[in-house]
Amino acid sequence: ITNPIDVIKIKNQQYGGAQFGTFSGTAQVLWRGQGVRGFYKGAAASILREMTYSSLRMGLYEPIKDVFIVYGNVEPNSPLVKWSSAFLSGAIGAAIFNPFDLVKVRFQSQLPGEDKPYSSIRHAVQTIYQTEGGLVRGLYNGTFPTVVRAAFLTCAQLGSYDVIKNNLLVQRLGMPHTTT
Repeated sequence: ITNPIDVIKIKNQQYGGAQFGTFSGTAQVLWRGQGVRGFYKGAAASILREMTYSSLRMGLYEPIKDVFIVYGNVEPNSPLVKWSSAFLSGAIGAAIFNPFDLVKVRFQSQLPGEDKPYSSIRHAVQTIYQTEGGLVRGLYNGTFPTVVRAAFLTCAQLGSYDVIKNNLLVQRLGMPHTTT
């Protein structure tokens, strides 16, 4: 659903200028040049990235929180525990699955009229690995900013959700205290 917005954002960031300088201008260029297909470039890579990265960051949240609680001897519903757990789970998920994020951006940043550099996700991974420096310099290019962004994003989303949920349900509505 959000892939078209992501494609527009990436074009704005990568190319800017008169043609790709605004949200509406970029949308018009894509629509005239490629129709609906232009908005869904990299959709398969985007889905793969979300299925892997988001699953891991959400799946790691509770176990990381449990480790903080057990070994840190801290209050289970402490906002600091929840935000720290979310921060760490987002960072780990982004660090592990950065190659899928890189491939997604490569597909989404392709300009109208350019030859497709990759025929599939697998071909993109192989090509980047073989031509851009292997695993670290190729597929993990841009990992640090991706990890930092994901850590703060997950902290804001997942950690804040858990804090607000607990405060609303337990403190305001008097529902039973939970550790999640």
